Amino acid sequence: MDAVLYTETDGQILAANPAACNLLKYTEAQICLFGRSGLIDASASPELPRMLEEREIKGSTEGELTYIRSDGNRFVGWTSSAVIVDGSGLRKTVIIVRDLTETKKKEAALLRSIRELNDLYNHAPCGYHSVDADGMIVKINNTELSWLGCSREEVIGKTFKNYLSPASQDIYTENFEHYKELGSQKDLELELIQKNGRKRTVWLNSTAIYDEQSEFIMSRSTLVDVTERKELEQELIRKAQIDYLTGLNNRDNFNSLAEREFATCQRLSIPLGFLFLDIDDFKEVNDTYGHHAGDRALSAVGECFINALRNIDILGRWGGEEFVALLPGVAGLELRELAERLRIELSEVRINIDPDVSIAVTVSIGASYLESSDSSMDSMAKRADVALYSAKSEGKNCVVLNPDTLAKGTAKLTGVIC
Repeated sequence: MDAVLYTETDGQILAANPAACNLLKYTEAQICLFGRSGLIDASASPELPRMLEEREIKGSTEGELTYIRSDGNRFVGWTSSAVIVDGSGLRKTVIIVRDLTETKKKEAALLRSIRELNDLYNHAPCGYHSVDADGMIVKINNTELSWLGCSREEVIGKTFKNYLSPASQDIYTENFEHYKELGSQKDLELELIQKNGRKRTVWLNSTAIYDEQSEFIMSRSTLVDVTERKELEQELIRKAQIDYLTGLNNRDNFNSLAEREFATCQRLSIPLGFLFLDIDDFKEVNDTYGHHAGDRALSAVGECFINALRNIDILGRWGGEEFVALLPGVAGLELRELAERLRIELSEVRINIDPDVSIAVTVSIGASYLESSDSSMDSMAKRADVALYSAKSEGKNCVVLNPDTLAKGTAKLTGVIC
């Protein structure tokens, strides 16, 4: 039951119902000793002046006021006040007070929950956004804004795909229409483009919100930053494919890349050369200067190999002190001349073993090139291997070109440069 006070228009209280006594913790006699102002904490009731003025003009008013109980505790009450005329024709005031303590507690709890949810939404370790049926961003959290390096004003109303790399734009556009129909999508890998041009790899997970007619309204989308994970994956792949000492492809990766290049050149009738290279007397380097010197020699040869040949060439460390190269567009005498230039460049490289010690190494090179009868790269590799063996037999530090196929049953070698 609401508390009711019956007062003179000047505020003197004439009567109070039991609910008012219970609410204010006074007897009715005690309440009647107070003027209305004695029960109200004016300093905590900013609406009081407005309510008094409104009641004077309109005859009634309502709003929140803070009341003081007998024990000094305060509470907020929703107060309705109206001027009436009694049986004697005199103006009186009826005041109805409803305790808002529990309501205020619930409101405060609700506000805390809203603040906590907003804080969670905006500062979560993942990105959140919502887009409408046209893919326009209608809501976005602070985390995702920080990833993009943009303000909220710059992003709201813009198409989400504008913040993706060209390749990811195609992926997103293709999946967006399906997603609106299906209602969800999981772990769609996309590449965000930040305002500074840097890229960030994310996984997009979305669920759809529909209206009563099952029309798409907007998305609820979560973005998880997997940039570090992606970089780690790439690094692991690189380590699995690259020889750590020379920076060249390892044998398995070379074979994989070379087989694809072989198939392309064979299909399009493009010349293709193959080099087998071996460091001469490598064991003596290890025995004389130690294995650290051998490692430096391998590294130096690998670096020279990379610098001397083209970006389109496929290079690799075959194993031990052996290196290989596949050279698209090169064959015959041109291949032999290229191999000879490479041999000379490698022989001129100084390898620092210790602060006061540097050495040079020489290499022997066997070369072959694609012929119409070759069924796989292995045929070229075998001819180059035979040519390398011949170069070693001829005295090392030379190039041997082998244009004949082993399938023809010939071991004739031509093009020896020693």
